[in-house]
Amino acid sequence: MSTCEIARRLSRISDRAIRFRLERLRMGSIINVTAILNTSRIGLPVMGDVLLEIMPWKYDETVARLERDPRVCYIAASADRTQISMQVNGHDSADVLRVVGQVLEPLDGVTPYAWRRSQRSSAT
Repeated sequence: MSTCEIARRLSRISDRAIRFRLERLRMGSIINVTAILNTSRIGLPVMGDVLLEIMPWKYDETVARLERDPRVCYIAASADRTQISMQVNGHDSADVLRVVGQVLEPLDGVTPYAWRRSQRSSAT
């Protein structure tokens, strides 16, 4: 939402005052401005949630591989480092599964054991 729109909705404060306050909050590290890529707009409308079962001694190598792949957008691990949850973006379900195979196939001790597909709308 633009600062002009915020000012219009609040009606008692100017666009300039809102910009100044937002900048002061940002400079004081009270808020951070970040961007989130809408992957459906760049041709990757399918997101797969993949659960991995891994041997603890493969944890570091597995995470390092996942971090290097730009199609992997989220990684979380269990406290005992034997399970990893990850999100993968792809063109379709087969593409998501192909990514999982390409990234993890060379690793012994890593088994994908569940996955769920989510179709994102290009309007979001």
